[in-house]
Amino acid sequence: MILHARVAIATSFVVTCSLGLASAQAQAPAQKSPEISHVFPDFPSPSPRIITGENFDPQKTEVWVWSGGGEKAEDSLATVAEQEAALPAEPPKDAKKAWVLDVERQVIVAYVDGVVAWVKTPAGFSKPILLNVA
Repeated sequence: MILHARVAIATSFVVTCSLGLASAQAQAPAQKSPEISHVFPDFPSPSPRIITGENFDPQKTEVWVWSGGGEKAEDSLATVAEQEAALPAEPPKDAKKAWVLDVERQVIVAYVDGVVAWVKTPAGFSKPILLNVA
């Protein structure tokens, strides 16, 4: 009788724990899109840049850069500034993937050479950031 009660209690505990785990997995928050806070240095540089922000995935993060459709970077910046045009929400077809050296949850080190940059994780693209505007 005591053995039967212990088995019943153990079974009940396992079922309760399993249901609790399934419930926690079902309620896990969706991944948030990456956000770029700052890119340093904020002027053209041949060295790697430091990108700070939120929601970077150390295992699955890419950095995309765009040079403004083949124009010189300075001309692209002047055009965007004069027209107050919206930057593309996602990289255009002629954008290139940057060489990423290191990714942490809030910091990326990468060679970023272009006019506009995005960070991509499994949750999607960040909003674009205009580069070289110091």
